[in-house]
Amino acid sequence: MEFMDLFRPKWRPSEENVRLAAVRMLTDQNILAQVAKTADFDDVRIAAVEELNDESVLTEFAGADRNWDVRLAAVRKLTDQGSLAIVAKFQSAVHVSLAAVNKLTDQRELAQVVTEARCNFDVRCAAVKKLTDQPVLAKIVKTDSNEAVRAAAARNLTDQTVLTEVAKTDSVVYVRLVAVGQLIDQEIAQAVCADIAKNVGPYDGGLRAVEMLTDQHPAQAVLADIAKNARSYRVRRAATEKLTDQTVLAQIAKTDSDSDVRRAAVKHLTDQTVLAQVAKTDSDSDVRRAAAEKSTDQALATAVLAEIAAAAAAAAGAVDIRQAMDAKDQAARDEWFRQGRPGAGESHLCRICHKTIYGEETVIEMQKQAIYGDAGGPVAAQQWERDSGYRCKGCGSEYCKDCLEKKAPGNVYGGRSCPKCGGLFEVING
Repeated sequence: MEFMDLFRPKWRPSEENVRLAAVRMLTDQNILAQVAKTADFDDVRIAAVEELNDESVLTEFAGADRNWDVRLAAVRKLTDQGSLAIVAKFQSAVHVSLAAVNKLTDQRELAQVVTEARCNFDVRCAAVKKLTDQPVLAKIVKTDSNEAVRAAAARNLTDQTVLTEVAKTDSVVYVRLVAVGQLIDQEIAQAVCADIAKNVGPYDGGLRAVEMLTDQHPAQAVLADIAKNARSYRVRRAATEKLTDQTVLAQIAKTDSDSDVRRAAVKHLTDQTVLAQVAKTDSDSDVRRAAAEKSTDQALATAVLAEIAAAAAAAAGAVDIRQAMDAKDQAARDEWFRQGRPGAGESHLCRICHKTIYGEETVIEMQKQAIYGDAGGPVAAQQWERDSGYRCKGCGSEYCKDCLEKKAPGNVYGGRSCPKCGGLFEVING
């Protein structure tokens, strides 16, 4: 204890822990209020507030103190519903307002918090969750500007007429789905879910709407409609996963534009004729594989799976060959540079259209001049690209890029073959 402590009140010694102990022994409300306002340490002020009982003084601290911890301590002591509502509506610190809402039970005060436009929407939502007054909830769910507040109101509503209106007409899908979850009339609920599923994206509520559909009759007809007509393939796939109607599944497996949806249909198909058709003719190997694996015709399944495996191997081989060819072309180019770039700048002649063509280096240089040297700009640069020269590795014939793209046949590697001998091409260096 310092010397000056001998001349201070007991609640004002220099050590904070001593002050805390002294404050907790005080009972005089006026002194406690003075300590709460003037003490140097916030912990001491909070301790003083915790000993206060005067609602008006507590309201003052809860609403206006400079320190939010002091405000929170005051709210925790408050019991007057009007004072708590004032704090909830006008407090700048959201967590203090939420603490006030948590202590509110008066329906009229809670309604005022919800409808107070200046309140944070988290505070308003918290107040709505405690509301049970049905006319007030109905007004909120139909008129509030915030969808989270409307959704919170819908969860507490029991009025089926209002819930039906919200489910059908609210501007936000999320609010509509919350209202659907409260509906007793499942025919209306299923119709709303079907409408949402067909017309909105998967992550805007479409998938959730499909999940809320039952998979029992008559919902199968609704699911079939969604599986065939929803705009999103993800929604169509989700609906297909719940289908049992073999006729609809067969139609989807054969006609849907998305392979994921067709595969989902195949997963639930039992019609062996349709499975065989899909396994033989579908354009996607994964769909064919799924159909073959469900087929009871072992000869067919074995043949299809072997064909798919061969095609995959061929594709992988084509990639390997293409990579090897690219490496070989790069090696030839490196060798050309090592030899001092023989033939650089020379012109060549296209075998088909007989126009003058040039090697890669010349084309690149002329394109740079066109763009950066004000020699024709992008249009001229594009024309130089058309004048690029390519040489057949087999017969040595040379062609321009235009003729190759328009008249040369394609090959299994994704490129073009020589119109004369069917050989592969390399870029003309120079």
